[in-house]
Amino acid sequence: MSTIDTQIEMLHLPAETPGEPATSEAEVVGAETLEVEPAVEPDFDWFADDSVVIREQLQTAVYRNRVNAVVIRQEGSGYEPEDQFVILRDAEAVRTLIAVLQRELRSGG
Repeated sequence: MSTIDTQIEMLHLPAETPGEPATSEAEVVGAETLEVEPAVEPDFDWFADDSVVIREQLQTAVYRNRVNAVVIRQEGSGYEPEDQFVILRDAEAVRTLIAVLQRELRSGG
């Protein structure tokens, strides 16, 4: 179907009896059908088009493992089906990573 059909079939007002609409179909005011044609670009390029504002992001988890190291785990994808891990053994490693990430944010990288 090339159009989206949306029909306002009934105006639901507070029911006098719970579970039943207060109006009947004969009492509906302003019922109409809206047709919207979606803008279709035949040669849309998900990788080059400037209108793409959010790129795909794999899910990422952060937690501590059994030896109390901080683990950053990212879900596998079609290219890398296995989950990927970064393991930071102590607080100093975590602070170093945070400092580098903050520097990257400040530099606009």
